Amino acid sequence: ASTTVALPNPNADFQTNTSFVYYRDGKEKIGSYQIQNRQSLPYDKIPQNVKDAIVAGENRTFWTDPGISIPGMLRAAFSLVTKGEDYASGGSTITQQYIKIMYLSQERSFTRKFTEILLAAKMGNELSKEQILEGYLNTVYFGRGAYGIEAAAQAYFGKPAAKLTDAQAIALTSIVNNPGNLDPAKGDKQAADLLERYQYTINGMVEMGTMTEAQKNEIYAELPEFPKVERDSQFGGPKGFLLNMVQDELKAKGFTEEQINGGGLSIITTFDAKAQEAAVKAAQKITADTAATGNKKAKNLHAGL
Repeated sequence: ASTTVALPNPNADFQTNTSFVYYRDGKEKIGSYQIQNRQSLPYDKIPQNVKDAIVAGENRTFWTDPGISIPGMLRAAFSLVTKGEDYASGGSTITQQYIKIMYLSQERSFTRKFTEILLAAKMGNELSKEQILEGYLNTVYFGRGAYGIEAAAQAYFGKPAAKLTDAQAIALTSIVNNPGNLDPAKGDKQAADLLERYQYTINGMVEMGTMTEAQKNEIYAELPEFPKVERDSQFGGPKGFLLNMVQDELKAKGFTEEQINGGGLSIITTFDAKAQEAAVKAAQKITADTAATGNKKAKNLHAGL
């Protein structure tokens, strides 16, 4: 199987597909979730601190392993036997993660894991480590709609990847581990969890010799400062409120941000278009009436439904 399957081309094959959200009739659209924010960098333009940090955080044996992790495969097999197909996970190298991003579904099954391992082994034989790392860092999801390190640097710090400080580079590569739950703008718990991952990555860099103890001591204690972002600013108005509700419910059901925003899902809700329209009109009318009788500005009033 591994010899007949062609390896992915990171620019031609990588794509995200829009997910659409419908009212309960399954025909009328409420809106959509989509992400197409990506800009590729050649290997020599990806900063060294980013390369060192991603390897230390995600796959410390990257430069020497064959693209697959034997202990990881054993862990995955054990979880499959003890917990069933839904739990077939564990031990993904950067090469395996890259294969998964490129053209394998997110389903957790033994068949998919086996295909992933075959392709990763093939990729390890056919591509240089530099080519694999370049492709991975240009396609992996960082959250905030950003695929690849260049888009991520802009999304989180408003600067090109080339200008990231060591602390910023390490924080970004740490977010890759779980972008839906490690964005510090989402709350104190997410920031605390990111700090833990950030420190784990720094310790790995010291262990691998890509950072000195002195450099570690300068940045270890706290995360770099992240510019403030508006929470839930992606969707406005009543429809936006519904889209945020649906997104929250999908996440609670175990869907990842990548699946929601780029997985081409068709989501049929229980919202009734006519009832929703009537509710919005009622809220607008009450707000206008209250503003008129109470001599207040409508924009300062918020009707509850």
